[in-house]
Amino acid sequence: MGFIWRISWRLWKKVIGLPDYLLMVGLSLSICLAGFNLDPYFRWGYGYHKDDLPPDIRKALTPKICFWLNQVFFKATAGVIKLSICTIYMNIFSKPVLLSTKIARYANFALMGVIIAYYTGGTLVSTFQCNPIRKAWQGDLDGTCIDNTKFRVANAYINSFSSVLLVLIPFPALLSTGHRSKEIWQFLFLIALGLASGVMDTTTSQKRKVDRQGFSKIGPTKTEVLNIELQSRDRSTEELFAPGQHPSRKLEEA
Repeated sequence: MGFIWRISWRLWKKVIGLPDYLLMVGLSLSICLAGFNLDPYFRWGYGYHKDDLPPDIRKALTPKICFWLNQVFFKATAGVIKLSICTIYMNIFSKPVLLSTKIARYANFALMGVIIAYYTGGTLVSTFQCNPIRKAWQGDLDGTCIDNTKFRVANAYINSFSSVLLVLIPFPALLSTGHRSKEIWQFLFLIALGLASGVMDTTTSQKRKVDRQGFSKIGPTKTEVLNIELQSRDRSTEELFAPGQHPSRKLEEA
């Protein structure tokens, strides 16, 4: 609702610009990403014990395809949203007067270059991670795939680095201007929300690591569909729902 209000107001005022268009693209991509996350949870047993799933679900290709699409759309979504933030900074720093503002402006341009280059490349790598492409969800096919584990780790570093820079770039300029206490407190509040989200996500991830033996991994693909703890995920855009730790009913009955 907030997004619709923002776009409607800016259209009415005729001040809509590049950041708004990027936000619209980012929202569309994030809705698709949410669908690829939620469909396997509600229909394909994500997070449940492998022994509790019927054979037809364990052999299904749909959740594997959703996982592959999840990787592709996550990188595209993260890149577009981060780029939209950079374009907002670009407008703020369009007429630099102070040295700190000039530095922030050039740093913002450099970060935009990194985001465009990396997330475009990352999206393409995730799309064509296997040769043939369908081997990403059909692991028994002949062909080759990239080492997804190494790629996720590399992606995690870039995600974290770009997120930290997005937070730090405007801060010196805000501190060096007078009578901006309101803006500074708003900015600090947003940072606090991000940190709180990161702490909760990290805690959840650690709890999921306690006992993962036997949890469902549909098929033998390298993507490990139900072992969905993506190290590449930026903490600020973590999955909507984490796979639950459901004990196997069959083991309990035994």
